[in-house]
Amino acid sequence: MGVLPRTRRISICVKAFREILRRSEMFIRLLITLLICSSSVCSLEAGIWDRIKSVFVASEEPEPTTIKVLLMHDVPYVDLEVKGSYNLYDPYRNQRVATRFAPKGARIQALSQGLKWGEEFPGVYQIELVPDNRNIFVTINGQDYRGKITVYDVGGTLSLVNEVEIEDYLFSTLPTKFQRPLSEEALAAAAITERTHSYHLSQYSENPYWHVKAKDVGYYGVRTENSDRLVAKALGSTRHMVMSKTSVYEGTVTPFPVHLVAGGNENLYSGIRKVSVDDIELMARNGDNAAQILSKSFPGTSIELTAGSQNQEEIAEVRISEYQHHQTR
Repeated sequence: MGVLPRTRRISICVKAFREILRRSEMFIRLLITLLICSSSVCSLEAGIWDRIKSVFVASEEPEPTTIKVLLMHDVPYVDLEVKGSYNLYDPYRNQRVATRFAPKGARIQALSQGLKWGEEFPGVYQIELVPDNRNIFVTINGQDYRGKITVYDVGGTLSLVNEVEIEDYLFSTLPTKFQRPLSEEALAAAAITERTHSYHLSQYSENPYWHVKAKDVGYYGVRTENSDRLVAKALGSTRHMVMSKTSVYEGTVTPFPVHLVAGGNENLYSGIRKVSVDDIELMARNGDNAAQILSKSFPGTSIELTAGSQNQEEIAEVRISEYQHHQTR
């Protein structure tokens, strides 16, 4: 096959380049037309452009509310493993210390010049470990945890705090509140009660380092859904729901301290609102749903949805209707 003359090759390249430009200009004109059309009909059908944009731009989800749990205090060392990629931060200086893309496991301890976790971190006396996603667990002395782990050097010994999403925290702690299975509506009422107290602790605690001690609340890290399907269902069906002293229509949700107590512990938590497991189970067996159980147990409060939930006003109206129905019974 013969080789085309140089001038012929240049002519072909120029034609191809012009065709590319022509098609690019057509695409730009089409895009501008779409933008103009969507703007001109926005009064007829609002949100067209938002729907088009949603195909290309992911919507931002609000950050889930978390609670800080003191796991251990005054220990000489722990075995710490992260099962995936993660970042390390120095919370005191508000600086990133390292980024790692592989799992790591090693003993962490306090040295005079800083913390040591396999490698040494000179001048760093508190370190925050942040997995890249919620499915990457951190293992401490053989126990798995979700969320952030902060290690503090306190006078040569270690304190460890787990900052975990409240829903994960409740799934770990709620089953420890009762010794026998509860009915579905009683479990839902218990879930809302415990979530209310957890949100109050998270929002109003005076301690900036931790909100609860793991040993006081029965927190043992990650539990699988298969370990308690009824609790998982109760938490899922009441997700984002808390009791509030004010209504959503007042522009704020105000959870308050409240305790779910088991038989024999009703005299604990003096001065704090509480409800017994036995009482909510009895009301459920008598036909009350979760909303009715809580309206009887805590008069003057309402069930509201926390920030980040969807269709907030619609669900709030459903709950208010349930409450009014109960009042007429």
